[in-house]
Amino acid sequence: MGGEWGVGASLAMKSADEIAGHALRIASGGLRCWLSPGYRLLFLCISALGWRPLFFIGGLPALPRYSFAQSQESEVWKKTRHDSWGQLGRSIVRTGSFSSI
Repeated sequence: MGGEWGVGASLAMKSADEIAGHALRIASGGLRCWLSPGYRLLFLCISALGWRPLFFIGGLPALPRYSFAQSQESEVWKKTRHDSWGQLGRSIVRTGSFSSI
């Protein structure tokens, strides 16, 4: 979960970047609200099957990661992109926040 959360959430939010701000926050919250039921289901599966089959099943969500190489960057990222680390650092110092990233 920890290794896949950042990538999965980023891809889901990137796919939904056309959504208005309020609806995007609701979509983001929807991703999080399934954590608790997911952990309960995991506990039941481990109790029934053991951890070994779930170890291999847990690797399946990583397979679509290879499709990320073909996905296009969002327009927002292209507009706000920095050409170098130095330019990014100056932007952070100038604005005083990481929101310029």
